[in-house]
Amino acid sequence: MKMMNHNCKGICFEMKADPKESKSADIYIYDGVGSKRLDSDSNVSTAKKFREMLEKASDVEKLNIHINSLGGACDDGVAIYSLIRQHKAEKTAYIDGYACSIATLIVAACDRVVMSVASAMMVHNALTVTYGNAKTMRAMADTLDVITSGIKKAYLDRAGGKLTASVLDELMEGKDGDGTWISAEDCMKYGLCDEITGSRTKDEGEPEPEPKKPEKESKKEPEPENRDNTKILNTFGAFML
Repeated sequence: MKMMNHNCKGICFEMKADPKESKSADIYIYDGVGSKRLDSDSNVSTAKKFREMLEKASDVEKLNIHINSLGGACDDGVAIYSLIRQHKAEKTAYIDGYACSIATLIVAACDRVVMSVASAMMVHNALTVTYGNAKTMRAMADTLDVITSGIKKAYLDRAGGKLTASVLDELMEGKDGDGTWISAEDCMKYGLCDEITGSRTKDEGEPEPEPKKPEKESKKEPEPENRDNTKILNTFGAFML
């Protein structure tokens, strides 16, 4: 049995009730993480909508959260993070496309993270648009530092020791101050991802050994042995934006 709201805006919800399997629910965030100011007329994923979805899934044992979002408002993202952490179910995040900016915090709230081989995350320091005098601007900078600090703590907690604070600082800052795109492979290395799906190759990065040349029947001096090429590194890596 499946129940799905096809008219949903911002967040789509699907409940699965299979008597042979544990009761589970799927939530899809395929848009911006929005602000409550836009809740009435925009296709955004607000904390209010997310809470309503979780109320429908109060008794599920598995919660699957599918994400393809370029990010959005920090206040809603932090609230959604907290709602996920508070839920009793086993939570799995599936990054079906990109998880950027505050959407990565939603990913970090889950017990398990699954990415496709083509997916990516993007992280950066908190930013805003404001106006005012110098005193106002300095105060806003302090506020942004507080918001960024909290987000970093959530990332480090999710990484489980695989990501240091100094490396995270570099990723959040980026080369030009606008953050860093992180491939699925690097997310796995940093502890931000647990599984990568979609690859059709076996033992990526391990070159195939060269086939042996047939021996020639000849009385000539044997030719010198070919060099062992099995240790040549595979130079084809993931492309990072």
